Amino acid sequence: MKKIGPLLLVSAVVISIYVCVSPKSSAPSKVPPTAYKPWQPSGFTRWDDKTAYRWLPKGEYSCSYSRGKCAAAEIVAHYGCLDLYVEVAFYDSSGIQIDWTNETAKGLSAGGKAHLVFDSFEDRASKVEMVKISCH
Repeated sequence: MKKIGPLLLVSAVVISIYVCVSPKSSAPSKVPPTAYKPWQPSGFTRWDDKTAYRWLPKGEYSCSYSRGKCAAAEIVAHYGCLDLYVEVAFYDSSGIQIDWTNETAKGLSAGGKAHLVFDSFEDRASKVEMVKISCH
C-alpha cells in the first residue's frame, strides 16, 4: 500500500504538466452576434431576431381618417408570427410625445410581411417612432 501513494503523486504531476504544455484547442471561437449575416430584406431595419421593419413612403398607403396624421410600416417575420403586435409613438415638432397607437396582425408565415397603418388624431404630430414589435 505504501507504493501506491508515490505512484499516484507522480501520475498527478505528469498529467498536470501535460495539461499545462499541451497545445490549445484549434476549435473555432464563437462568432460575435454582430458578425452574423443579416436575415432581413434590403431596406428593412432589424428590430430583433424575429422581426424587421421599414417605414412605407407616402403614396404606398393612405390614412384611415381624413383628419390627423398617420404613418405606415411594413413588418417582416423571420420565422413566422402567429400574433404580431406593433406600437408607435407620435411626436410634435419640439420632440414631445403627444400620442401613441398600436396595430396587430395574425398568422404571418416565415418571411411573411404585413402592412400596418398607424393613425393619430393629433394634427401637431410631425414625427413617428417605432416603440415595440412583438411576435409570438
